[in-house]
Amino acid sequence: MDAAPTFVFLICSERSGSNLVTRMFDAHPGFCGPAPVHLVRLLCDHALRYGPLEEDRWWDLLIGDVVALLETQVGTWRTAPTAEALREAVAPRDAGALLRHVWLAEARAHGKTRLFLKENHTPRHLPFVLAAFPDARFLLQVRDPRDMALSWKERRELRGDVVRAATTWTEDQAEAARALGQLRLAGRVAWTRYEDLISRPEEELARVCGALGTGFHASMLAFHEDPHTREVAGATEAWGNLARPLISGNHGRWRAGLDEAEARYVEWRCAEGMRLFGYTPELPPLGDDEGAALEAELRARERHEKPGYAEIPGRERLLRARRAELLRGIAARPPRA
Repeated sequence: MDAAPTFVFLICSERSGSNLVTRMFDAHPGFCGPAPVHLVRLLCDHALRYGPLEEDRWWDLLIGDVVALLETQVGTWRTAPTAEALREAVAPRDAGALLRHVWLAEARAHGKTRLFLKENHTPRHLPFVLAAFPDARFLLQVRDPRDMALSWKERRELRGDVVRAATTWTEDQAEAARALGQLRLAGRVAWTRYEDLISRPEEELARVCGALGTGFHASMLAFHEDPHTREVAGATEAWGNLARPLISGNHGRWRAGLDEAEARYVEWRCAEGMRLFGYTPELPPLGDDEGAALEAELRARERHEKPGYAEIPGRERLLRARRAELLRGIAARPPRA
C-alpha cells in the first residue's frame, strides 16, 4: 500500500484547471476531492473576528459560520453536518480539529480516507495549514495566463475581464512561487502545468502522484465516468466539462479568443510569472508606460457584472448571494486581538 499523506492541498488560480485536477484525484481510490467550500480562507482571513474558542459563544459562532458556508456552497456534499452534531463531536476546540472532522467525515461518506482539497489562497494561509495538518503536502498547478484570462472573460459568474484576470494570476503566482520555494525545501510539494496535465495526463499524473508519496491509478483518467463527478458537474455551468472526457488540445485558445490589445496586456502584466513557469510571449513587448496606458484603456471597459449572469439558474444565483451576504456579515464584525 502506498504511503500518501492524509491531506493534499491544491495551490491554483481560478480558471486554471483546479476543478479538473480535483476530480482526477477524487477518482483515485484513496482520495476524496470534495466540492470547494474554502473553509481555510474563511477562518484565516477572519481569525481575529473570533474570541477564545474555549468560550462557548465563540466556539458556537465559529461552528455556525462553518455550517452556514457548507449550506451555501454551489457544489454538492454527501454530508450535511449540523451545529449540534459538531459541538458534540469535535475536540479539542480549535479550528484545525473542526476542519479535520468536517473533511474526514465527507471522505468516509465516499469510502475514502484521504483528502485532496481545493482552497483558494492556500499560500497565504500556510502557517495555519502546516500547524493544523502536520502531514500535509501540496500540489501547485499553473495555467498559461492568456488562456486563464480568456476563460475568466468568458465566465459570466466572474466579475471583470482580462485586467482582473491578469492581476489575479500575477498575484496568485507571486504567492505560489514563495510557497513553492519553501515547500520544495521541505520536500512537501509537487507542481504541474495545466497544459502538460491535459496533453500527457498519464505521464504527468504518475509523476505528480510519485512526488506526493502516493501511487497513480488508471481510474484518475476516467474521472468523467464517476457518478460523483457527474453530480458535481451538474451543480454549475462552470463545471460542465468535468463530465466529459479530457480535452487534450484545450490550450492556446487565447490566440483566437483575445484581441491583440488584450493578449499584449496579459503578456506585459504577467511577464515575470510567465518566465518563471516557462510560458513564452508571442507578441511585441510593451514598455511600462505603454502597458500602464493599455491597462487604463482596458480597465475602462471591464464588466463588473456580465449580461449573462441573469441567465444563471436561480438556485445558483441565490446560493452565491447568500454566501456573499454571509461573508459580508463576518467581515463586518470588529476584530479582537
